[in-house]
Amino acid sequence: MFIGIEFSRGVAALMVLITHYSYMITNGSGGILNFLWTGVDLFFVISGFVFAKLIYSGKVNLKHFFIRRFFRLFPIYLLTLIIYFMLSTRNSESIHYLINHIFFLHTLTSLEEAFYFNPAFWSLPVEVEFYLFVPLIAYLTKFKNALLKIFFVAIIFKLFLVLNRTPGEVDSYYILSVHLTGILAEFLIGTFLYKFILTPNCYSKDIKFRIIIGGLGVLFISSLASHFVNVGGSLDNHSVLIGGFFNILCALSYAFILFPLSFVNEQNTPKYLKHILIYTGAISYPVYLIHNASPKIFQLMDIHLNGIILFLASLFFTLFVAIVLHNYIEEPLRLYGQRISRKYIYRLSEK
Repeated sequence: MFIGIEFSRGVAALMVLITHYSYMITNGSGGILNFLWTGVDLFFVISGFVFAKLIYSGKVNLKHFFIRRFFRLFPIYLLTLIIYFMLSTRNSESIHYLINHIFFLHTLTSLEEAFYFNPAFWSLPVEVEFYLFVPLIAYLTKFKNALLKIFFVAIIFKLFLVLNRTPGEVDSYYILSVHLTGILAEFLIGTFLYKFILTPNCYSKDIKFRIIIGGLGVLFISSLASHFVNVGGSLDNHSVLIGGFFNILCALSYAFILFPLSFVNEQNTPKYLKHILIYTGAISYPVYLIHNASPKIFQLMDIHLNGIILFLASLFFTLFVAIVLHNYIEEPLRLYGQRISRKYIYRLSEK
C-alpha cells in the first residue's frame, strides 16, 4: 500500500475543510486559506494514481469494478445528501435539486444548484465520470502511447474551453470545464506519476532526487498560492491562460509533492504511525462530505459560537461524525461490495 498517498487523501480533505471554514477565523476575507480549495485538485491526482494499476493492466471487469465503486461511493453520499436536505431551506426547487443530486446531475445548470446542499458535492460528478471512463482508458492502453495522446487531447480541449468561455458567466463552456471534459488531464497526471514511480530507473531510488522533486512541488504550489492571493482569488480577471489552467498547474505541483510521499510504505513506516496515516486517509471521504453540515447543525441546535471556537468545534465535530460514518457505514459497505464482486468473479470462474 502507498501509505503516503493514502495519508494525502486526508490532507486534501482537511484543505477543503479549512477553505470552507476560513470565514470563521478571517472575518470572511479568506486570503491564503481560500487557496486550499485546490485540495480538490489533489484529490483528482490521487484518484488517477489509485486507478493507474487497473488502467495499465489493460483490462477491467465491468461488473466487478462498478459494484465496488458503487458501494464505495454512493451509500454514504446518499446518506449525507439526505442530511443536507434536512438542514436546507425548502423552496420550489428543493426536490428537483435533490433528484439531480442523487443522479449526479447537479453541476449541469447553475452554481446555485451545484452548491445548494453542500458546495463540496460539485466534484462528485467528475469522479463518477472518471470511473465510467476508466474501462475505456484501460482498453486504449494496448495502443502505443495512448494515455499520452489522450492527455494532449484533454489539454487541447481544455484550451478550447478556456478561450471560448465568458469570464464570470456560467455558460456551456464553463459547465464543460467542471466536468471530465475539462478535468481529465488532472486525473491523468496522477496516472503518469504511478507509471513513473514503478518504471525501473536510477532516479526514483535516489533519496536526493525525491527531495528535489518534492521541493520543486512545494515551490511551484507556493508560487501559485502567492499568485492566487495577489489577484484576490479572482483568476478570471487576469491572464486567461493562467486562470484557465490554474488547476492543472496545481495538480502538476501536487504530483511533484506526492512523488517522494509515494515511497512511504508499510515496510519503511513504524507500525503505530502506519495506522495513523492509513486511517487519516480512510476517513477523508466522510470528512469531505459532512464538514459543511457541522456549522449548520450547531446553528440548528441554537449553539452560538464564533471565531476560532466555532472553527475548532466544527472541526472536531466533523472528525467525530466522520469516524462514526466510516466505521459503521462506509467501511462495512465497502467490504460488502468487495464480497459481492468476489462472488461474481467466483461464479464466472465456475462457468
